[in-house]
Amino acid sequence: MRNAECERFDYEHEHDCYEYEHIPTHSKVIMSQAYPVPTKPFFITTLCRTLLRLLYRLEGRGLENLPWGRGAIFAPNHSSYIDPVAVNVLHKKPMNFMAKHDLFTGRFGRAIFSYGAFPVNMDKNDPGAYRMALAALKDGNWLCLFPEGQRSDDGQLQPLREGIGRLAIKAGVPVIPVRIDGAHEAWPRGGWPRLSGKVIVTFFPAIEPPQEIGSPAEREQAVQNLMEQVRQIISVPADKLLPAPAKR
Repeated sequence: MRNAECERFDYEHEHDCYEYEHIPTHSKVIMSQAYPVPTKPFFITTLCRTLLRLLYRLEGRGLENLPWGRGAIFAPNHSSYIDPVAVNVLHKKPMNFMAKHDLFTGRFGRAIFSYGAFPVNMDKNDPGAYRMALAALKDGNWLCLFPEGQRSDDGQLQPLREGIGRLAIKAGVPVIPVRIDGAHEAWPRGGWPRLSGKVIVTFFPAIEPPQEIGSPAEREQAVQNLMEQVRQIISVPADKLLPAPAKR
């Protein structure tokens, strides 16, 4: 739904704004900019990283694969509330995140929006979220998208949605497969967090999208190929793919 203030923008323009009709009126987030500029407050980041290291011995691997100086999509497996925090605190660069639209209510919604998250409607196509993601990537930002679309109930990888592949090809940016191990055991979906465990986040080498694509059929095949590469990497524990990963 577009509000009157947004009528000055063309619908296809990347800097269009978007009003989420499914968010309660008292706490609607009006997207009046291309995307929320990501921030990483030092105190909060340090606190989260310290807590994760104390409670879950958080460890980052493959940090040499981070694509400094260019936009990229990070594609982790998703089974716990710990996942987005763990991915974000292991490096210094602020990140954008897509999150379920129903999280953007009240103070919590305003807080995560101010840190660079923006809502996406998982139940239907969401052109507003797509345009914000594309604008963020073209500006060289890192964008974290969980290709499963929601947390796994049992910790096993769910079917992947292909939107990440289409977005990567459209923006011309690489996809960084990210495997998170131990988060499901530390805080499973539907359960209480455990105050011990071991969480390892492994960043794998970038998967570059094809540069030249002809027909729509070729594009769809390229999307499927890219997502299959991601699936093969994040579907198994990282130790099975990297027996001796670099640690930091």
